[in-house]
Amino acid sequence: MRVSEEALAYEIFGPLWGLVHLGAAASMPPGGPGEFRVADFARSRGGELDRILGLVARIGGLSPAVLDIFRNRAIWVSAADTTVADIVGYLAIHSGYIEDFPPDLADPEVLGRVVAVGGDLQLASLLHALVGAAVTQAAELTGELAPAIVEVVRLAGVLAGPDHVTAPSQTLRLWRAALLPGVLRPDSPSPAEIKAGFRRYAHVLGRLAA
Repeated sequence: MRVSEEALAYEIFGPLWGLVHLGAAASMPPGGPGEFRVADFARSRGGELDRILGLVARIGGLSPAVLDIFRNRAIWVSAADTTVADIVGYLAIHSGYIEDFPPDLADPEVLGRVVAVGGDLQLASLLHALVGAAVTQAAELTGELAPAIVEVVRLAGVLAGPDHVTAPSQTLRLWRAALLPGVLRPDSPSPAEIKAGFRRYAHVLGRLAA
């Protein structure tokens, strides 16, 4: 069954929104979380975000109207004055509650763990969503979208901060260990062609992202 464009988009955009939130937290100036607006960080990374969205459109076959969901429903657009302090709940979710809630973002060690773990989790989720989108493409038989997927993960890793400069190789390992088996195991409800597509991408990505 063909998955709708919007369903594919939200699977991809969720982790991307999270990575922008985490990047904003990682980039806070000394003034602290209550002073730094998420919109300012997103604006400073506009070139990377545009490049990511262009690649995502190609990978998932997404229309311009669906791509606009990312821009128009982002918290930094719908609530432009949102600061990092305002999204502390999102940051806790993005990082799998690695810290007690609410995390003390003024503590550099706490902030570092939230950004590092959150980046790992959201990049792995992003990779999973990108592969899922790629294997829905009817003409996609050889893993030819893998270079675009690697580039999205690389750019998204830059968004998440310096801890993720080697994002493609790190993310691939985490994805293969934590998420891919859920698709490929014999009792998975995934159709055989989806399993074959994910397995093919795991092989091709393993060569590209090593």
